[in-house]
Amino acid sequence: MDIDNYAPTRRPGPAVKNIIWGALALGIISVILMVFSYAGAAVFGALGLFLGGFAMARA
Repeated sequence: MDIDNYAPTRRPGPAVKNIIWGALALGIISVILMVFSYAGAAVFGALGLFLGGFAMARA
């Protein structure tokens, strides 16, 4: 009997999905800000990368 086939699959919770959407939104804002201000793009890009990494660690 293979007990691994009966193990429940781990699915990310709704909080992780919201964090991923937030990271994606910050990335889009960063791309838009590249036209106007590279410093703003760097700040929002860094926040997006941080949230993305945090979501990957939680998933």
